[in-house]
Amino acid sequence: MMELLNVINIQTAIFLIGVSVLIQSGLLWLQSMMIQEYRGIRTAALGNLLFGIGMLLTSFRGIASDFLTIILANYLVAIGTAALYVAVCRFVNERYRPSIIVVATLPVLVLLPYYTFVRVDFVARIVIMGLNGMILVGALAVHLFRLRHGTYRFSVLFLTYVSLVYFIFLMSRSVGMLIYPIADAFSPTPVLVFHAVALFASSFLWSMGFFLMVSQRLQMDLNELATVDSLTRIPNRRAMVALLEAEFARKSRVDIGFSVLLVDVDHFKIINDRYGHEMGDIVLRDMAQRMRDTLRGQDFISRWGGEEFLILLPATSLREAAEISERLRMLVEQSVFRFDRHQVSLTISIGIGNSGACPDLDKIYKCADLALYKAKLTRNAVAWNDMNIEQIYPLR
Repeated sequence: MMELLNVINIQTAIFLIGVSVLIQSGLLWLQSMMIQEYRGIRTAALGNLLFGIGMLLTSFRGIASDFLTIILANYLVAIGTAALYVAVCRFVNERYRPSIIVVATLPVLVLLPYYTFVRVDFVARIVIMGLNGMILVGALAVHLFRLRHGTYRFSVLFLTYVSLVYFIFLMSRSVGMLIYPIADAFSPTPVLVFHAVALFASSFLWSMGFFLMVSQRLQMDLNELATVDSLTRIPNRRAMVALLEAEFARKSRVDIGFSVLLVDVDHFKIINDRYGHEMGDIVLRDMAQRMRDTLRGQDFISRWGGEEFLILLPATSLREAAEISERLRMLVEQSVFRFDRHQVSLTISIGIGNSGACPDLDKIYKCADLALYKAKLTRNAVAWNDMNIEQIYPLR
């Protein structure tokens, strides 16, 4: 292993790192073009671009001027690292701290020219750049660690570990330089060779982690589009069918019945015709939220279609379902829905279906649908098919 490290040309390795980071920047830029609604991707592409150009300029040391290969190169690396910190914070909707960026980059901007042209000190430059990276990468790891149980659990953990590993290496490199100083950035020492390898691995893994985070978010958004109603922000019909199937399977195993409520807004067409569809959308959205807040924690509400909602009541008898339905009916009857200077009062009709007398899901839904038809005869009513239960709440 040591023989392999000794034959690696650090200058060539840094050049290849720069090329690799520029390729990653291009891929991130293409991704930002395809997914323009996500914040932070373009900033990540810009950060990689600056970092990559900085690494390329560094690899020309001894060929181009010190201003280009030391001052400008390290400025771009420092600013690029700061941009990557900002990119991740923006993408995960975390507020980044400008003070952290200032503390990390100001010493680079001020002290780097001094230790290049006034007092030439390669070790000081390494330590300054190491502190810059440690502050920004450490702050990034802290932000990501806060999200370890959030939306992007796997990709966030991956990116957190990559950041922590690179933070530890930057710290060990800075301490190592102070203990065993060297005079040349391209000296083929094991420490510098290992740093070049670690830099290549961390930059590649960081970009892969960010790509993974974008992919995971995109997948979750697609799942949400497939299962959440865009207007009311409650499960849609497809999601409710899956819940009903799971509940029916559970009933088959443990023989615990459940009930469904089919809810229809009375005279909803009149609202759209009189006040416009915007008022109708507000009514549906507010009604969905009010009913959801009234239901028990284990209950599920979905938009079944148009002005219809379907509610799943797990482990609920017909009598309990009737009590819950009446509570919902009274809630809507006593509510006022407002839009601009308009306000309207509404009622709902509810049909109840119960799994006790139904051999399959279709029969349960048909039972609720027939009950809803019965309730719509008078409107503002709760109905069911089992006529023996009518003494609880007589049909209106």
